Amino acid sequence: MSTLTKDFLTAGCANFTVEPSNHFNELMRQLGRDPSDHYTYRIESNDSESMYFVQMLTGPDNTSD
Repeated sequence: MSTLTKDFLTAGCANFTVEPSNHFNELMRQLGRDPSDHYTYRIESNDSESMYFVQMLTGPDNTSD
């Protein structure tokens, strides 16, 4: 298991996948939502690196969907 660090997340373009805990998935079920076995995100910075954009990738391609 790797650790997500601030340096990695704010380097400019970070793609990473997280696997939710069983507790999180149970909470999702209680809320009537269908949990996933993983969630993939991309974080990009703007040119000045003072703002970051976070996207959740939902398609089959973990780099562009």
